[in-house]
Amino acid sequence: MALRKGLMVLLASGLLTAALVGCNQVAPATVASDDAATHLSAGRSLLEEGKPNEAIKELQQAVRLDPKSSEAQYVLGNALTRAGQLDEAVTAYEAALRLDPKNADAHSNLGVVRYRQGKSDEAVKEFTEALKLAPDDAEIHYNLGGAYTQLNQIEQALAEFQKANSLDPNLPEPYLGLGTVYKLQGQNERAIQALERYLELSKDAEWRSQAEAMLKELKGQP
Repeated sequence: MALRKGLMVLLASGLLTAALVGCNQVAPATVASDDAATHLSAGRSLLEEGKPNEAIKELQQAVRLDPKSSEAQYVLGNALTRAGQLDEAVTAYEAALRLDPKNADAHSNLGVVRYRQGKSDEAVKEFTEALKLAPDDAEIHYNLGGAYTQLNQIEQALAEFQKANSLDPNLPEPYLGLGTVYKLQGQNERAIQALERYLELSKDAEWRSQAEAMLKELKGQP
């Protein structure tokens, strides 16, 4: 991230676990004080450096100095999510959305947090709201497919993974989603093709390990 594309769902044993979609939102029209802007910038930098706990302190200061900044609340939500403080992240994202209801990224990242909390119905709601604002966002379609998979709504999940794939054929994660759903449907050849394509595109060690394990199972390998 640049925190726009980072929270996305990881498929495990046919289910999904979330991963964060970051921030390419332009800062809202609110005019922040110089001090608030400084803390927001410092918090964003610390988050990009992988220091979420330090970022939280800066971003809380930004929010305190400029409570009407949707951007500060949104980035604070990202930092809290990275730190595993999910309840607090929900509060920050909801505050961001009260200030800027058209922030698609805030809806999507709130959906990821709800997913991680096991509240897939609420995750579906947030991803759906995000797609009303950003209908051609492949990652959000993928995330929605993940939530549908967790709810065992397989046809809806398949449609979302296919849509994500059509929007961005070079995005790895939809292939993992397709492989998982095809496996659940007993379409083993399609599952193998999708997972092999995923492995061609992805460099994520954890997700690749999962795809490789699924492939071995599908091919009957030990």
